[in-house]
Parts: sequence; structure tokens; C-alpha cells
Amino acid sequence: MTHQYSRFVSIFLQAVLPPILCNGVAFECHPQNCVARFDIQSKELKGFIILDFGGLRIHPPTLKASTGLDLDDVMPPQYSVRAKTLDQVYARSYHTIVHNHLQRLIRVLQLHYNGLGWKVVREQLSKNIPIDHPLYDAWLSPSRRTVPGKAFMLMRTLSMNWNVSCS
Repeated sequence: MTHQYSRFVSIFLQAVLPPILCNGVAFECHPQNCVARFDIQSKELKGFIILDFGGLRIHPPTLKASTGLDLDDVMPPQYSVRAKTLDQVYARSYHTIVHNHLQRLIRVLQLHYNGLGWKVVREQLSKNIPIDHPLYDAWLSPSRRTVPGKAFMLMRTLSMNWNVSCS
């Protein structure tokens, strides 16, 4: 099973990391928005399809440098997909790629207690993120102790309805 899981992670990362690495664009790659594609005959995993572009995070200077596209020409400056820093792109990516997609898969396949699931993720990330890229420092540097992420409890408490009647 570990070989199949390793192949899945490799193909998944080859699908979702290039836009981050090259263009400063993060897709919301959790399992609901990033669906696996299989060959009908061989049942072999071929790639992934991104279904929802609502959760994009785009770093405009990186996109312009890599493609020549000026985001100001196609969307208003206040649009929420714009990231002021690459770290915002990396945080969105980590949340959806590692926390939402791979972590859940590791648990479903029961590869979490023995550490094999996370070992595969670290190996594949190291293979797919160049050591001199800022994303390597953000996610893989030995000196990095944390990765910025969402504060789920804070998000939950801020959206709760506190008008509770106690009678």
C-alpha cells in the first residue's frame, strides 16, 4: 500500500505545486475541489482536476513576472484572492494540500500511527520543492518550527451566535 500511496502523493504534488512554485498561485486543493483522474482501462491514476477557483490565492507580482499577466487588468485590487505576500499563498497551500488533503488520506489509510504516511509526504515534498525556493524554507527548512495556518477554534468562536437564551 505504501508504494501506491507514494505514487498518489507524487502525482498529486506534481499537479498542485508548479502553480505555487512558478506563478505564486494556490488552488484550494482539498479533496472536494481536487478530484483524482483515473484511466478507465488500467485503473491507473493519471492526474487531478481542480473544480473550484473560489479559494484561489494569487501573489500578483509573481504571477506577472512568470506570465506577463497584470492582475490589475483582469480583477479589481480589492478582490479577496490577491495575496500581499508569498507567505499568504504558502499558508493557503499548506492548509489545503497538507492539512486537508494529505492528512485526511493518511488517517483513512491508517498510515499515521506508524509514521509512514508523513514520511512519504516529507520525501515527496523534498523531491518536488527545490531547496533554494522560498517554499522550501516555509515548509521544509529544519530551522522552521511552525507553518502559518488557520486558527480553527478562533474562526468557530467568531462565527458562533452568542445570543443564547438560558431560561
